[in-house]
Amino acid sequence: MNARIHYLSILKDPLPQNTQPSKLSENIRTGLRDWILFREYWNPNDSMEEFAVKLGATKDEIASYLRVCTGRKSLAIRKELRISDAQELVVHNPGMAVYEIGRMVGINDKSN
Repeated sequence: MNARIHYLSILKDPLPQNTQPSKLSENIRTGLRDWILFREYWNPNDSMEEFAVKLGATKDEIASYLRVCTGRKSLAIRKELRISDAQELVVHNPGMAVYEIGRMVGINDKSN
């Protein structure tokens, strides 16, 4: 399954049981859905700190929310989304250089 579809399906539902929903958690959920839907994770210059400020949250609150919903860390999710998108782009754009696709999805060097 495509990583975007996977995470969007997780984030369409409210928080798991035994977790207290709040206005902040709803803002985080909505913000994360938009972040994935509009591929904002492609921007290599955006940090989770900046993203959190946009949502009126902290980086730790977003990380905690993601761990509760997905069991994964935000950096791992961002990398997975970028790699998944790059794989799709390689398949659908066979003439495009891999390094161009990497740059497009926010992978700017070989260590990412």
